[in-house]
Amino acid sequence: LHKSEDGGQTWRKVTKGLPEVHLGRIGLAVAPSEPDTHYAVIEASQEKGGFFRSTDEGESWEKMSDHTAQGQYYNEIYCDPKDVDRVYSMDTWLHVTEDGGKTFTRVGEKTKHVDNHAMWIDPGNPKHLVLGNDGGLDVSYDQGDTWEFVNTIAVGQFYAIGVDMRKPYYVCGGLQDNGSFCGPSATRTNQGIVNADWFRV
Repeated sequence: LHKSEDGGQTWRKVTKGLPEVHLGRIGLAVAPSEPDTHYAVIEASQEKGGFFRSTDEGESWEKMSDHTAQGQYYNEIYCDPKDVDRVYSMDTWLHVTEDGGKTFTRVGEKTKHVDNHAMWIDPGNPKHLVLGNDGGLDVSYDQGDTWEFVNTIAVGQFYAIGVDMRKPYYVCGGLQDNGSFCGPSATRTNQGIVNADWFRV
């Protein structure tokens, strides 16, 4: 973990309170309500990773819990804009701490897709969340108790694509968790390419 105090011109390594073993991926977040407070979710060897907190702008760290996420796939964290102790952790299941990282609980996911990767929290209303996951985009207005799936935007998470030789050509690829599909690269209708134009391989 490195820190710059001159806009990235120079960097120095920060180690106080961090595991003294090989570190993997690190997710960082700064609490908007108290910018001296930083959080880190750290992947480390010898099972010494976990969730860490700094109250001096990252100069020193305290391990709060053993909470981690799968480093190669997640390890993103987001601070509540008004509550310094509330931090969301992206993972297969969305987690949240309300005590600065000492404990984590799952956020309600009965009506949404899992595998969470990105979050936006409304700065003026922290109960309003927008979450990006392998299934698309979900919105909550009650801090994650319930979710509304946004089915009005054309998005999909492709891992690899290929095209054929017809005109207009077809784009085919594997969707994360949702099978493989093909769809046209162009259309003559004024509606544009719609869901019905796609078919499962």
